[in-house]
Parts: sequence; structure tokens; C-alpha cells
Amino acid sequence: MTQPKYQEITNQLIAEITNGKFKKGQHFYSEAEICQNFGVSTTTAVKVLNLLQEKNYVIRFQGLGTFVAKEEHQQVVKLTDLNLNKHQPEDVRVLSVALKHDFQILKKLFLDPEEKYLEIVRLRLVGKKPVQYTTSFINRHYLQFQNDTPPKYYQSIYQRIMEKSQLDPYKLPFHQVTQAIEISDAKILQYFSSTSSKRFFISQIRTTYLPTTKLTGLEYTISYKDPHYWGIQVDAINNFNHR
Repeated sequence: MTQPKYQEITNQLIAEITNGKFKKGQHFYSEAEICQNFGVSTTTAVKVLNLLQEKNYVIRFQGLGTFVAKEEHQQVVKLTDLNLNKHQPEDVRVLSVALKHDFQILKKLFLDPEEKYLEIVRLRLVGKKPVQYTTSFINRHYLQFQNDTPPKYYQSIYQRIMEKSQLDPYKLPFHQVTQAIEISDAKILQYFSSTSSKRFFISQIRTTYLPTTKLTGLEYTISYKDPHYWGIQVDAINNFNHR
């Protein structure tokens, strides 16, 4: 399928940014320059700049113009989750386990429409305080499920997957998006002490992929973490480290 012109231009400009043609914070093409360079209308140029901004490749200042954003894109880094539980004991409470069929979740797992998956909802506690609410949608072929299986069996999902399928989920490729968001879902908030109807969490949405020729998901997980117990350390990996 042929891409829209604005998408083709956007992809080309992203390549220019990631290949180092522009430095971070450097003045970027204006609407007029995009029109002239690519022979397109102002409407198309605006779409291109808007899309680049949505993807955090550029930032636009009224009266000043467009500049290359300072955020990192596709840089090789080492990520380390920081344990901020202050040496308190941890526990996991399994709230529910069910075999389900939802077309949108099946799409996330790249499964056929007639398939089913396991939905496991868990609450992580530090001491007696809930600090994380997680819903995991698991490819049922890689995790044992029976109606009489006690919920406690699913406290460590990855351990159970390794037992059944000999796959180590920690070593599989994944895609994850992390951001701070405000939650108003009473189903989640009921576990967290709050006098407000809304609360900020660190949201992590993660898809883990199976090592198969056909793109298939092992799990699709949505976690909401208490910011007071979550941190991450990022170390850039320079080229000389790979020589």
C-alpha cells in the first residue's frame, strides 16, 4: 500500500535526524523549507511537522520556529530497574485468573480471532502497602490453566511459564512504553490509600514476543506503579564498548 506523501516525508526527515544530519537543539526545517524541498503544500508541511512533534523528534516554539528535540531516539542503552522498597519484605496477591476472549487483546498478542488467552490480575505489596497493580494477558499455550488451580500458583507468572514451556521470558525480545499518567479507575484505586478520585502512577505497557518465525506474543501486560517505589537507571552504551 502506498504511503501518504506526508508520511514519506516524515520518514525521510526522521532518518536525517537519527543519522546525525541535525544536532540536538539545532534549528530544523521551517514549513516553507519543507514545501520548497519536497514540492508540497503548506497543509502537507504542517502535517509533517505535527507528526514529527508527536513522535518527539522536534519541538516547536511560537515565534521562534522548529528545533530538533533533545530526547534520545533508538540509542543503545543499559536499563536497570531500581528497587526502592527500602529493604521491606514484598508479596504478590493474585486478584483474579480467567480464560478470556477479547478481539483487541488478541490483536495485541498477534493471535487468531478464535483464540483465548489468560487474564491474570495481581497486586504487588511492599510490607502491607500496595505499590503495583498489574493485568497480564498471557498466551494460554505457554501457561498451565485449570479452573481448580489455586490463584497463588500465578504469583510468579514467568516461573510458571518456564516450568511449562522451558522458555525464559526474561530473555525474550519485548517492546515497552513507560509514562506517568493519572488514573481514575475505581477498580484500581480501591487498593491504594487515596482521598482523591484520581491518582498518578507510572504506567508500563509491555509486549513480550515469542522466538517464532511468525510474529506472536507471549504476553501483553499493563502495570500501574506507585512512583514512590519505582525508579530506573539509564546508562548510554558508547561505540567503543562494542569493539
